Amino acid sequence: MTEIPRPTVRADRTGSGKGVPRKLEVSGATASARAQREGLEELRRRYESISPAAADFFTVIDANCAYEEVNDAYCLAHGKPREEILGRNVADVWGAEVYRKFIEEPLRRCFAGDEIHYQARFEFPRTGLRHFEVSFFPRVRDGSVSHAIVVTRDITESRRGEEEVRLLLNLTRAVNEAQDFDTALQVSLRKICEATGWILGQAWTPSAEQSHLQCSPSWHCASAGLEKLRAISLQSRWKTGEGLAGRVWVCKQPLWVTDAMREPSLPSAYRNSEPPIRGVLAIPVVAGDQVVAVLEFCLFEPRSEDQRRMGVVSALAAQLGTLFLRKRSEEALRESEERYRTLIETAKDVIFRLGRDGKITSLNSAFEAVTGWSCREWIGKDFAPLLHPEDRSIAVERFQAILRGETPAHNSYRVIKKSGEYADGEFTVSAEVKCGMVVGVFGIAREVTERKQAEEALRQSEEHYRELFHEAYRMQENLRRLSSKILQVQEEERTRISRELHDEVGQALTAVSVNVAVMKREVDPGNQRFLKKIADSQALLSQTMETVHGFSRELRPALLDDLGLLAALRSYLKAFEERTGIRVHFRPAAASLIEAWDISRKTVVYRVAQESLNNIAKHAEAKRVTFKIRKAQSRIAIEIQDDGKGFSLEQRPTGKSPNRLGLLGMQERVRLVNGDFAVQSKPGEGTVIRVQIPVKA
Repeated sequence: MTEIPRPTVRADRTGSGKGVPRKLEVSGATASARAQREGLEELRRRYESISPAAADFFTVIDANCAYEEVNDAYCLAHGKPREEILGRNVADVWGAEVYRKFIEEPLRRCFAGDEIHYQARFEFPRTGLRHFEVSFFPRVRDGSVSHAIVVTRDITESRRGEEEVRLLLNLTRAVNEAQDFDTALQVSLRKICEATGWILGQAWTPSAEQSHLQCSPSWHCASAGLEKLRAISLQSRWKTGEGLAGRVWVCKQPLWVTDAMREPSLPSAYRNSEPPIRGVLAIPVVAGDQVVAVLEFCLFEPRSEDQRRMGVVSALAAQLGTLFLRKRSEEALRESEERYRTLIETAKDVIFRLGRDGKITSLNSAFEAVTGWSCREWIGKDFAPLLHPEDRSIAVERFQAILRGETPAHNSYRVIKKSGEYADGEFTVSAEVKCGMVVGVFGIAREVTERKQAEEALRQSEEHYRELFHEAYRMQENLRRLSSKILQVQEEERTRISRELHDEVGQALTAVSVNVAVMKREVDPGNQRFLKKIADSQALLSQTMETVHGFSRELRPALLDDLGLLAALRSYLKAFEERTGIRVHFRPAAASLIEAWDISRKTVVYRVAQESLNNIAKHAEAKRVTFKIRKAQSRIAIEIQDDGKGFSLEQRPTGKSPNRLGLLGMQERVRLVNGDFAVQSKPGEGTVIRVQIPVKA
């Protein structure tokens, strides 16, 4: 007899003896032994007459654990006549070890008054290993349990059907719970192997281009020593019609190999494993007209084709086909949802949904980062309290408008943070529609607090800089007025000094010269030494007078005030040519307009000409200068051009260099009379000074 698992006991208290244990050694018969025996035989005949299955086993055991009655089916299962069983102890029939582990306890409970039922898998000598349902019923006589009536029913076929259904249900549930296609295959192989006894299960799946079958990572092994076979399978590729899996792929029908030692289409690795593979079953997993996988199961011993088992596995595979395709669709959907969820959760903007009642149904993690609130604190609550009191009525009105089907808009609202501060947000919302009905609102909110603050700071900065600009403009105007006043005072001072040099110093020098001339006439002609000193003094006086007159002209030419601008320019240009040797071609026009100017504009032109020619003499190394004056619409254009070495405007002298101050001085003088000043120069191409002054002030 094969050792059986410990049964599960269900206790039902019955009879007047319930709850009163009795020792198995106590004799339970008070009537005569003959009457008792006849009663037990009658009980057996009655059971056999009403039992629906002739294979059910019926036994009666007395308080001393000896058989008092057995039916024919029980005797046939043991292969012994009734006479050899009756009167024998149960432990002797089944063996002391089996009795102690699996029969003694339920038998004791039965004599204590309990009704016990359990299922177990064991074998009688003539039945082989089968599934049985065992029931112990206490027989009560004279208020105590006298016998245990045991009914054993063969439930192998019904149990197999139940196991097949359970396998299908469990497999379906497991595949539904699997996260991906490979996991579903792994679960299927393990469940089928555990239920059917196959020691190896592996899956072959079509390649992406459907050109061959390749071994899937999914497999299940219930025995050691198959690692080499598994490694060879992972390296194998089967085209259509090749090998057992390739043949199943083509015919879409299961194939059973009773003995792999006689099947040349199988790789030699099957026959060379330790121990060798003998029985092999390959089942296609078909969805529609597509084979999505071929499941392969192996045994160490040869096994004749079992249509029932192959039918069960085929039925499972047929169910799996649809489940696998659905799982693949679920994977694609899950990947899409994961991408969507990742996009939502990693977005820096707040993404939310509102129901028709205005309650928040979903929030992404950006809400927590922006507001400091946790999402759980607001899910299921009305959205309005999140907004600034001044913004709530507008937001609710626009929310209702969207529910009515009106076009959504971009709005700005202030959202309260957990800290009590408010964050500025820009909201974009739209209706969420299902089956043609507006079921809520979907929205995105972007925090713009920093931008608002930056805009406000920029606005304030612009106002500040505008004020600074106006202040700078006022200061510039003041500087210009001051500069104009300085230039005016400068010109007046130059005029005064020029006149003093011309009138007072010049006259004094003239008087000294006259006195020296008188002294020369009165000196003795023979005193040549003294006469020479007087002559030297006269020459020095003449030179000094010429220098003083030159200073006077430079400071303020009298011709400018007495004869006009053009006369003063001609006189200055003549002296310039004599002093520097640079030829000046002077081409004046619009004389009447120029002479009609006030003295300030005439002075500006004279000073620009004076400064320009001084710069040419000092820096340009020029040989020729062209000086033009002409009328250009409502302005007088003045152009002074030399053929000197020129300079780069980008590298003009900076700081307090005389050249830089000279250009700035000219520019400032021209600006004071509302004129325009420009300089054009390049190295090697000379320099052009252009000035335009309005005809009228």
